[in-house]
Amino acid sequence: METNNVVQNRVCFRFNLNSILHGLGKYDCLIVVLFLVVIGSASSDKFLTSDNLINVLRQISIIGTAALGATFVILTSGIDLSVGPVMVLCTMFVGLFQHLPMFISIPAVLLISAVCGAINGVFVAYLRFPPFIATFATMSAFGGIAYVVSTGIRVVISERAWWTLGSGMIASWIPVPVLIFLGMAIFCWAVLQYTRFGRNTYGLGINETAVMYAGHNVARVKLGIYTVAGLLAGVAGILLAGRLREADPGLVFYYTLDCIAAVALGGTQLEGGFGGIGRTVAGALVIGLISNIMNLLNISAYYQQAIKGIIILISLAIFKRRLEQ
Repeated sequence: METNNVVQNRVCFRFNLNSILHGLGKYDCLIVVLFLVVIGSASSDKFLTSDNLINVLRQISIIGTAALGATFVILTSGIDLSVGPVMVLCTMFVGLFQHLPMFISIPAVLLISAVCGAINGVFVAYLRFPPFIATFATMSAFGGIAYVVSTGIRVVISERAWWTLGSGMIASWIPVPVLIFLGMAIFCWAVLQYTRFGRNTYGLGINETAVMYAGHNVARVKLGIYTVAGLLAGVAGILLAGRLREADPGLVFYYTLDCIAAVALGGTQLEGGFGGIGRTVAGALVIGLISNIMNLLNISAYYQQAIKGIIILISLAIFKRRLEQ
């Protein structure tokens, strides 16, 4: 009897331990955030200063806004490799349109970004190209257009109204880009949770055939999803232009990794069907903290991408193992 009780207790303990670990798996990204805060605090006295924290929030607002659109795409088991070039292309058009009234220039820039997203959608939804192949091709095309628009040189953005969008403050302590990012995040969350478009987005990642047999136009939904991704990349491009106060064509391939990594680190499965906006916001915070800590430690830019990639691989391996348990 005692032996049986010991075995039962061990089984119960293991069951409870697995349940606890599975429960903690829902908060993996937040645990990583807390860990990075501890690391940052220990590595630099500047980390917890108000100026540095505001800088981190501004940084994640740009990456996070583009990552919101990437979340829609990845939820369908797709991928958008053109998000970085679309962002930078939009900064180029901000530079070209900066002297026009903003009620004209902002819609014009967003229309261009939406068209870029729609082009991706046509290739994926109607021409049935694999998302990786389609967006890999448009990544090069949009990046090339950015170089053509700028003639290969940086475009200085001198109009202060654009600076406000990227680095302005409200009441001396609320960054404008953070408010824009949070507004976009709340809107995207509501769309995914409470609209038919959102339900179809999840459905495409779970079972595309079931969505089709339910009477929904799969191609039209995909076109809408990639258009939304392009539109949000355009919003991020506007914020980026205001923050850098210039449009640099040399950055066309710089932001794609961070945007996709923010979605994946947040816990949205690359296979589609599981994840969401809240997870992406947390993932963007992780990416922003990693970059900020490396900058404070004066780590060379040549090493930062490699280090960031290693950290992302390790984190994804841990998260995937948790999800499989």
